[in-house]
Amino acid sequence: MALRYDITEFNTAVKPSCIKYLFERDPGRPVVYLDPDILVTGALPDLDRLFAEGWDAILTPHACAGIEDGKLPDDLTFLRVGVYNLGFLGLADTPETRGFLGWWERRLRYDCRVDLDEGLHVDQKWVDLLPTFLDKVKIFRDPGYNAAYWNLMHRRIEERDGHWTANGRPLQFFHFSGAEGNSLDLFSKHQNRFTLRSAGDAGRLLTYYREKVVANGRAELSKLPYAYGFDEQGRAIHTMIRRLCRKQMKPEAISGLSAGKGLGEAIFAFCMAPAPEVPQSPVPVTRLMRHIWTLRPDLQAAFDLTTADGRQGFYGWYLHAGLNELKLDPAYVTPLATASAAHAPASAGEALRSAVDEPGLTPALAGGMGGGLAVAEMPPRPLSSSAAAWALGSIGYLRPLYRHLPPGVRSALRTRLLRQAYAPATAAAPVIAAQTVAAETVGQEAPLKPGINLVGYVRGEFGVAQALRCMAKGLDAAGVPFACRELRVPTALNQDDSLVDRIDPSMPFDVNLYHVNADQTPHLLSELEQDKLYGRYRIACWFWELEKFPECHEAAFDLVDEVWAPSSFIQRSVALKSPKPVVYMPIAVDVSPVPANRARFGIPADSFAFLVSFDLKSFIGRKNPQAAVEAFRAAFAPERRDITLVIKVHGGDVVSEGLEELRALAASDPRVVLVEGTLSAADMVTLQCSTDAYISLHRSEGFGLHLAESMTLGKPVVATAYSGNMDFMTVDSACLVDYRLIPVPENGYPHWEGQVWADPDVEAAARYIRRLADDAAFARHIGEQGRLRVRSCLAPEVTGRLVVERLAYLRRAR
Repeated sequence: MALRYDITEFNTAVKPSCIKYLFERDPGRPVVYLDPDILVTGALPDLDRLFAEGWDAILTPHACAGIEDGKLPDDLTFLRVGVYNLGFLGLADTPETRGFLGWWERRLRYDCRVDLDEGLHVDQKWVDLLPTFLDKVKIFRDPGYNAAYWNLMHRRIEERDGHWTANGRPLQFFHFSGAEGNSLDLFSKHQNRFTLRSAGDAGRLLTYYREKVVANGRAELSKLPYAYGFDEQGRAIHTMIRRLCRKQMKPEAISGLSAGKGLGEAIFAFCMAPAPEVPQSPVPVTRLMRHIWTLRPDLQAAFDLTTADGRQGFYGWYLHAGLNELKLDPAYVTPLATASAAHAPASAGEALRSAVDEPGLTPALAGGMGGGLAVAEMPPRPLSSSAAAWALGSIGYLRPLYRHLPPGVRSALRTRLLRQAYAPATAAAPVIAAQTVAAETVGQEAPLKPGINLVGYVRGEFGVAQALRCMAKGLDAAGVPFACRELRVPTALNQDDSLVDRIDPSMPFDVNLYHVNADQTPHLLSELEQDKLYGRYRIACWFWELEKFPECHEAAFDLVDEVWAPSSFIQRSVALKSPKPVVYMPIAVDVSPVPANRARFGIPADSFAFLVSFDLKSFIGRKNPQAAVEAFRAAFAPERRDITLVIKVHGGDVVSEGLEELRALAASDPRVVLVEGTLSAADMVTLQCSTDAYISLHRSEGFGLHLAESMTLGKPVVATAYSGNMDFMTVDSACLVDYRLIPVPENGYPHWEGQVWADPDVEAAARYIRRLADDAAFARHIGEQGRLRVRSCLAPEVTGRLVVERLAYLRRAR
């Protein structure tokens, strides 16, 4: 059941079993069930009376009168989802009710799901039959019981002298179903009849309820992972996967596939196997892919899977939307994007089957080791396609206008955008060949070779330079030839010689990858020879930390052919201003554990140590270490000495803002250790391995390299749930801290005008910090899940193959 059902379905499916258990534990006592989103305002005195009168069951109908105002829900809604609302149910312990529970339990074992076409709505629809099974069923219509958005048009909610009433009767409980949305004026997301303001006193009651829920820890509790949300390999089990398996996999089939494997492996293999209904050329279409296609009329309209073009278009959509729109686990997407043509089987379907069945290897690793998929290539993204993809991604922002279009027009528009965004390659696509200048024109002594010239601060000890070296790791892992062209930087900042043997001023390859930010890109003109600038396809890898890309940097677009964005946060920011393709291309994160050396950094040997690290040149207001200090102090009593906060800071020789305050803090609190100065990459890893957890209550991050590195090392991370780090963080792999968006203060960051960033919830962070120190099992779980998460999406073989596929498209589309 845990596999077949999502969290809502599973919670409702076990309802009869739980009631049976209570009957066995306390024979003869009635059971009353209430949903968790109910506010009880009275003592429910009528229930004792009704059970004393001999009723076996008590039900409350959704509505006690017809609804004909043209809004939702209406009478037809209740015919579909059930006459009675199962947020409340009262049952007496009688032979008749026990018989009903046995039947209901058997039905819910396989058919507790939302499938209105088949007449199912989790556990609720089945109970429409209860009054026909039992004689003593009370249909209770008292307006004070189970008041909710679905009957509010018939029930006047009022507060009188501190007491709540419904149509003058004492209000016993109100059911706030669907009230958890983000809009402050939302009354319930399941209806369009009431807002918080138009609901009158019921709106005030909802405000009170929300305040109580927040006070009881909603922010932290809402981030707890679903216990059955992952298989034994740590792969997230998406609702689409559950629906596919319960539709196409019979219990005996699961049992047969599981021989020698865990159940999760059997499910994974089933979902990743070629769809037998679809030809597997020129690209593979898995069972899971086809299942998603059957559930989406827009995809069916845009992509005809009986044609090669349709399959290619759908395949391209899946690679781009699988992670971003559908939020599938990367394991169900990256094997397709990281395919290798080496040792290619006869068809894509055979390649896919071979990769899935390879013993001991996931398809992603199998592809990276020379086996894997035959023809899986990243889909074409010419400029017109990128514009269409941007338009699709912006529909949410344009919804106030989009919803005024007739349904037929909206459908036709979406179909056209989907086809355009993921169309097969055309001559209009950007190509490397189009940018290559003849050798005699530029004085080139030798023809350019396929590969990448990494241009940037090769040996620098700062963020952009580290990102270049991370990119190099991905290129190495994927076998992409590359050379480095070093840009000038103060010698004191040149400490990393790991790529010194790859420096080649001749720049022998046909692609330039500029690892400098947009504001520095124009300076390349003064450092590179003309033939090095214009004889190659030019790509810029830019970092930016706020939601709006500065207009003053737009001139840099003229110097490049496309932009690679290391995070989807950067991609969204740049794409809104870019006339060139903006491609999501993460950098590799790959650090290995080393022995701890606490004595070197002055960290007490027996304490639980939290690490905060930042560069003062990156603006202390954005990095926000003050919030980490505040959360740390709020988490522990001043006299507690088994915890340590390590603050690693550099850049103080250039920017001194905040440094003296940190020194004073370290001097006044023996639990705080301040580590100043620039560390080599190896020394930084030693420091990370000498601590137990990492804190980043940042206001905004372009990527979040130190966060990703800490996760790779298995360290639990407490981080603001905002900006670039959200590409590799989930609620189960990091301690994500709620926030509110606030304006960037005047001169708080370059180009601050009209910008916003996050203000993290310090109290929520303090609760996480305290739990990590006090709950070793929780800390291990978060650390291990974080390690697996970063490995799945930022390992060098994963990021490197994304580069390979992008270059393959650019060369193929000539």
